[in-house]
Amino acid sequence: MKGGISTLKRFTVPIIAFIIILSFASSAMAATAYTRLNPGWGYTIIHQVEVKNPTDKPIYNIDLEVPLATDTNTTWQDFVAEEIYPKPYKIATNADGIRIAYYHIDVLPANNSKILKQAFGIKNYTISFIIDSSCCKNITKNVNSKYLKSEEGINISDLAIANYAKSVANGSTNPYIIAKKLFSDINLFMTYKDEADTEHSASLAIRSGKGNCVDYTFLYVACLRSLGIPARWHTGYTYAVDEHSKSPYLQDNGMLNGNLLRHTWAEFYLDGVGWVVADPTFTYTVNLNGVEEKFVDWSRFANIGKDNRLLWVSEGGEAVNDVKYTYFGNKPKLTFTSNIKLSMDISPYQDLAGHWAKDSVIYLNNLAPPIVVGLSSNYYGINEPITRAQFLTMINRVLRNSGSEVSKIDDNHLAYTDIPETHWAISEIKEALNRGYMIGYPDESFRPDAKITRGEMAAILARVIELPAASGADVFNDLNQTGYKWRKESIKQLYEAGLASGITLTQFAPQEYLTRGEAAVFITRWLTSSYYSY
Repeated sequence: MKGGISTLKRFTVPIIAFIIILSFASSAMAATAYTRLNPGWGYTIIHQVEVKNPTDKPIYNIDLEVPLATDTNTTWQDFVAEEIYPKPYKIATNADGIRIAYYHIDVLPANNSKILKQAFGIKNYTISFIIDSSCCKNITKNVNSKYLKSEEGINISDLAIANYAKSVANGSTNPYIIAKKLFSDINLFMTYKDEADTEHSASLAIRSGKGNCVDYTFLYVACLRSLGIPARWHTGYTYAVDEHSKSPYLQDNGMLNGNLLRHTWAEFYLDGVGWVVADPTFTYTVNLNGVEEKFVDWSRFANIGKDNRLLWVSEGGEAVNDVKYTYFGNKPKLTFTSNIKLSMDISPYQDLAGHWAKDSVIYLNNLAPPIVVGLSSNYYGINEPITRAQFLTMINRVLRNSGSEVSKIDDNHLAYTDIPETHWAISEIKEALNRGYMIGYPDESFRPDAKITRGEMAAILARVIELPAASGADVFNDLNQTGYKWRKESIKQLYEAGLASGITLTQFAPQEYLTRGEAAVFITRWLTSSYYSY
C-alpha cells in the first residue's frame, strides 16, 4: 500500500472572438451612474466532482478540498441560493477568500465512485456604466489593499509590466482614462492562443504577447495595480447567446457544457462609481482593402450586453476545478464537470437538497405570486406535517391565481369556537369557508392548526377540482380502514385522474399525516394537468 497527494488542475478553453455591435443612447449622467438593462436572467450552475476508484482494490482515507462558488453579489449579478450534496463535514473560507468544502471518504470500494455536487442559482443582468471621465480624476484609497498588491500570476514589481503600463498611460493620472487605454492596448497587443496546460502569468504575457483569457486578464490587472488603480479578476463562464446555443456547447439535456465556456475577466475600481467590468480578451477583424485589421471590441468595456453574458463564479484564487486531495492506497481518478441550466430551479430553502419533492416546491415557490413559502427564509420544512390552515392557504392561492375570486366573505367562521381573529390565517380560513370546500368538525371546532392526513387531503382536493366519479377497481388495499371509508371515493378519483399516488403500489396510507413536500407534489400535479383551468 502507498499514499499520495495530487491536484485536479485548472484548465482553460479557447473562446472565439466575434463582432458585437451595441448602441447606447447619449446621456449626461453622473460618474456614479450605471444602468441595468434587463430584469435579470436566472441560471442554475451545477459543479460536480466524481471521485472514482478505477482499480480492483479499495482506496482508504480520501480527504478532499473542493472550492465552491462564492457569494457573488455585485451590480450585475445576484447569488440567490445553493445546494451542496452530500453535505461536507466543514465549509471554510481560505486566505484568498475562496470557500472550501471539506470531505472525508473512509473507504471507496473497488470500481466504485462518489459524486460531490454544488448547484447554485444566480440572477444575471446586462449592465452599462455611463461614466463621465471628468468625475474620475482621483485614484481611490478607500479599497481593500489586496487589490493593489502582487499575487500568484500577477507580479506588479516586474519592471517590464511597470514600464509598459506607464508608457500606455502616457502621463495621464485619470484612472478611468488609464483603464480605457490599457484595455485597448492589451486587446490589440496580445494574440489569442490557448495554452491550457501551461503556466499563466502577466510576466509571461508581456514577454510573449500571446495567451488566453487568463493571460489577457492577468496582464490587465497587473498593469492597473502597478499604477495604483485597484483591480481584481474573476473566474466563471461566458455565454454568447447566438454562438453557444448549439452543439457542442448546448447538450442533448438542454444544458450548456460549462467545461467549454470557462472564462476569466477583470474589474477595476473608480471612486464614486465602484467596480467596473472589463473583459479585455475579445477583438474582431475587418477586411480593409484586402488587409485584415484587428479592432477593439468596446462592447466589453464597462458593459455587459444581452448577447454576451458573464456568469461570475468566484473572485480570483483557486478555480472551482482545483480540487486538492489525499488518499491511501491506489490513486483515485477525479473528474470535474460543469453544466449550466438556462433557468434557475434552485431554492434558498436548504432542506430541499436531494429531496424527491424538491422540484415541486421550487415550481410553486417561483410562481407569481407564489403558492408556497418557507417556514423561514432558508427552511421550507419539506418533511414536516402540513396543517389545515397551511393547506387551505395553498389552495386559496391556486384559486386566486386562476382568476377565481370570492365576491363576498361572510363571517361564517364565527360558528366555530377555535378561530380567533388573531390567527395568522384568519382571512384565508374565511375564504376557504366561503368557497365551501372545507368545513369544521361536529363539535363546532375547525382545528386550523391540526395536522391534515393524506385521506383528508384527497377529500378536499377532489371537492375543489370537481373530479368525475371513480369508475375503476380498488388499487389500494388500505382504503376500507375504520374511519377512512368515506375518503375512499376521493382517493380513487385523484388516483384515476393521475393527481395522487400511494406510498407503495398497494398502500395509500390515508391515516398518515400529509407532509409539506407531499402537499406541494399533489398541488403541482393539479396545476400541470388538464383539470386546472386558468
